[in-house]
Amino acid sequence: MPRAQRVHFFGAVYHVIARGNNQEDIFKGQSDKRYYLNLLQKYKKKYPYSLYAYVLMDNHVHLLISVMEDPLSKIMQGVQQSYTQYFNNRYSHLGHIFQQRYKAILCNNDSYLITLMRYIHQNPVRAGISNGLDYHWSSHKAYLRGDDNLVETDFVFNMLSSDREVALQQYLEIMSNGDVQKSELVDGYITYETDQKPNHNTTIMSNITISQLLDTVAQETGIEQDRILSEKGKRAIVYARNLFIYSAIKKGVATKTELASFLGISLPSVIKGYNLIQQHQK
Repeated sequence: MPRAQRVHFFGAVYHVIARGNNQEDIFKGQSDKRYYLNLLQKYKKKYPYSLYAYVLMDNHVHLLISVMEDPLSKIMQGVQQSYTQYFNNRYSHLGHIFQQRYKAILCNNDSYLITLMRYIHQNPVRAGISNGLDYHWSSHKAYLRGDDNLVETDFVFNMLSSDREVALQQYLEIMSNGDVQKSELVDGYITYETDQKPNHNTTIMSNITISQLLDTVAQETGIEQDRILSEKGKRAIVYARNLFIYSAIKKGVATKTELASFLGISLPSVIKGYNLIQQHQK
């Protein structure tokens, strides 16, 4: 049976898990992990994506990735094949080092994204590694320093608060909440890929749909719906789009990740638009 393609749309967020073949180690030393991180950086430039969290354990990898124009499969193919070549050459190994196809779990909920980040950063704790959260090969340290050029910490911080110090405190509280339970995680992964986006005409937490809200914002601002959805640059249109984003989130019509896919923009752009209107409202 041929493999089904994975879901792909601009702004889709995935929890990626790549394990060693037969649970064998894929990293034999720190230099191997450093090389893998360099590959993530290399392919981030080639196929732009956003990385929100990672951890490199000896026999597996966890990544929290948001894709843009290029599908996840292209990114992971480049990273995994390049690392396999490196590993085989260095250790005179033949064949696959990764366990068949990586798993990719689609994340379409803001709170679940935070849960996944917590789960990923707590992997060393669950493994009984002595330095736990301070494990060197995890993106947790990037959130503490805020100066990492591989991980987009601003996106998660902005989800928590527009005030950086408050966001950092909230992040630390989240990370101190203990281990993520299996019941909090999605079991399995999405295996269908089309260019179709999720259906946003269903009511989520509100009594109006996202399409109805778009119509309301269009009437209030005098900007046509198509222009709110597609045009860029003009201040009035940017304001209308940001107002739509802010209203959808505040009214519980859609999450930030759902808005990113609906509008065809990145998650950081959604967060930025929301924050701009929120600051204007104060």
